[in-house]
Amino acid sequence: MEMKATQLLLKARWRYPDVTNLQDGVYVTSCVAEFLRWESSAKFEKIFGSEAGKDLFAKFQDLRLSVKNEQSTSDENDCESNCRDTQFNGQTVRRRKPILWQFLMCLLELESTKAHIRWKDKTYGLFELTEDKGTKFVAFLWGRATKNPKMTYDTMSRSLRSYKENGIFCPSTPPLTYRFNYEHPEIVRFRDSLKDTQNCKPMLMFSKLVEQELCFGK
Repeated sequence: MEMKATQLLLKARWRYPDVTNLQDGVYVTSCVAEFLRWESSAKFEKIFGSEAGKDLFAKFQDLRLSVKNEQSTSDENDCESNCRDTQFNGQTVRRRKPILWQFLMCLLELESTKAHIRWKDKTYGLFELTEDKGTKFVAFLWGRATKNPKMTYDTMSRSLRSYKENGIFCPSTPPLTYRFNYEHPEIVRFRDSLKDTQNCKPMLMFSKLVEQELCFGK
């Protein structure tokens, strides 16, 4: 949403060439997050003047509504895109496909996987996979979770890179290091569900998988 908001501000520079604050590209791009929190036209008018302020406030309101509607549609379609049909007692049962970032977040909560994947700074969502040993083991576990015996870290990392593009991860981290975007709504919801590990289905599923593989490997 911040990227779209930035584009709105940059386009407004052409419509309102006399508005000094709009012409200051560094200022407007550095304050986008703050502008998105403003729920009053008066604040926009104070910074950008009456005409430009009202126009920008209306466009920001439309943007917030659009993103909210997209999120609602995404939630409605979530099961459709992340579920798979399985047979149970002769009946078709719909089960959710495992989600990679949820899988990683669950592993990070387990003591038994700290030699392979661990928090560098949990407060900021920063974590790392240990070189070689960690990447191989985590990719192996992910392959087991997705029933893909040919899974490798190279294959898995393509999905990890896509998370930086869609906002699940924050960009610009060193190799084998990633950072969850704690402001992403899906991350917020899942972190909340992890507070009750006994009733968090992904946590139960992935912790059982890890336990089985570690016991089998002994």
